[in-house]
Amino acid sequence: MSLWDASSWNCLGSVSVPDVQAVAVSADGRRVATATGTWITLWQTPRWRVERRAPYERYKYGLLQFSPDLKTVASQHSDGLCLVDASTGDVAQLLSTNMYAVAFSPDGEFLAGASHTGDWRRPDAWVWRRDTHLPAGHTDDAALPLAE
Repeated sequence: MSLWDASSWNCLGSVSVPDVQAVAVSADGRRVATATGTWITLWQTPRWRVERRAPYERYKYGLLQFSPDLKTVASQHSDGLCLVDASTGDVAQLLSTNMYAVAFSPDGEFLAGASHTGDWRRPDAWVWRRDTHLPAGHTDDAALPLAE
């Protein structure tokens, strides 16, 4: 895996990570998250120092996303969408839904996601208002669907 400067196309650094299923780069380019079938690893670039590595045996789909404040990584697991505390590797919040794409709002207050309910012509879009004051491991299913 390599990190490239998009303006100059200079390689900023590389590291060997076998079986990578998903990659996320922080907005400032200083952190990279990688997911394999059983691990999510947070790296500090450009020296590729492992900052945090946590087991995620139930990881599925190629979905990883940093929050704008870099404190949270969203990842899809078989038991739901996990919001992982990037400093500890602990699950901060679990949303029992299956997403194939997520995005944080620029201020990090909202999390949007897209899922399929079986009809490929009509994917569902969801928006959650994040409560960053919830205790670790909190489960919240209070998603608000977007108006059609």
